Amino acid sequence: MGLVAVADDPDNVQATDEHDAVSHAINNALGRLSQAFFALLFARSLKVSSRIPDDLRQRADALVLPGMPSHRPARVIAASRLSYLFAVDPDWTQASLIPSFDWAQDEAEAAAVWQGYAWQPRVDEKLWPALKPFFLATFEPDRLARIGEMAKTLVQLLMLVGIDLDRDQLPAVAVRNALRSMTDHLRTSALSWIETFLAQPDEPEDELPGKPPSRSADSLWDRRVAPWLQQVWPVEVELRSTSTSEQFARIAIATNARFSDAVDRLTPFMVRTNAFYELHLLAGSAHPDLHPRATLRLIDALADRQSLQMGTGDLGPILERARAADAGIVNLAAFNELRNLVQANPQ
Repeated sequence: MGLVAVADDPDNVQATDEHDAVSHAINNALGRLSQAFFALLFARSLKVSSRIPDDLRQRADALVLPGMPSHRPARVIAASRLSYLFAVDPDWTQASLIPSFDWAQDEAEAAAVWQGYAWQPRVDEKLWPALKPFFLATFEPDRLARIGEMAKTLVQLLMLVGIDLDRDQLPAVAVRNALRSMTDHLRTSALSWIETFLAQPDEPEDELPGKPPSRSADSLWDRRVAPWLQQVWPVEVELRSTSTSEQFARIAIATNARFSDAVDRLTPFMVRTNAFYELHLLAGSAHPDLHPRATLRLIDALADRQSLQMGTGDLGPILERARAADAGIVNLAAFNELRNLVQANPQ
């Protein structure tokens, strides 16, 4: 089926009560035609800035047709390939696709293409300046709700940009407001990305002999994550939750020598939860042996005492390891409270 045959299909226009632009696009004739076109373009193995070939450029223009609501499924598919298209033909992409991301121009259009982009999001130092003027405007409650589940990847992209790409150019106040606008589920997703970022393996091939790896968890914590969280994370008590608290604990556990610093910085954002998984992570780490008091501070801040009565399996061995590493820890009230809880609830 050719473009002319599908361009006037009334199903191209998404119903007002239908919010999943990606699902609409991939189940729509124009969207499927767009996927086939971009697969053909990709098969040309184009180089950076080589431009869309002349024999395909007119078809690309006719497919996305900026400003036409009936061609929105094509723009959603194109948005999911935005990084590739911008690399191959930045001028065409800037003119034909980037304006669609502007919330001030058309809310429905922006919601659709941001969903498309969030389907397979990639960003680099060249694409980011083009998206930057419209990116933070995405993080308003109504817009995030409209984007739906795809908002999770945009939230994680915000963390990537702020921590690893453009921290000094993102206004801290605007990012903090963006975090406030998120649901607790989305803030938890943001922290989950940070945990993964810290836990990534070192890259020794990029390092000089005899120097510590620049992308170790500790160096990433010191140079990127800790300053970023200090600048942007909201301090309001009402925004603290069991889910974000668990993620903060996992971020701390992902560090090594900087564990004590991470605990001190992150426990003020925590509320108590059952902490079963976090205790399991601590038990599998060296922190109870190397950082016994910081381990105790983390457990004290995170572990709900009533929940612990139902499962102290990991807690007892952790406390024993901490005591073996630091005999003076038995003089701390938190240690004795937790040890008494273990003794009263043997597993």
